[in-house]
Amino acid sequence: MMNEARLKASIRAAFSEENEKSDAPGAMDRIAEKIAKAVIAEVKAIEITYISGLTSATGGPVTPSGPLKYTIQ
Repeated sequence: MMNEARLKASIRAAFSEENEKSDAPGAMDRIAEKIAKAVIAEVKAIEITYISGLTSATGGPVTPSGPLKYTIQ
């Protein structure tokens, strides 16, 4: 599940860590990288809960037990 508070804290930390450095272009790259990593981590934490409507390749219903598990790379 994506967590807004955790993502916000990661973004704030990215800016805070670069706040005192004088290399503006380098700081922007480091901030962008940290934000990108924080967003990717949140996307990877998403859980999909199956409700209904999936069908198999043969047309039959898909009936998983519990949440669908798949690793986002």
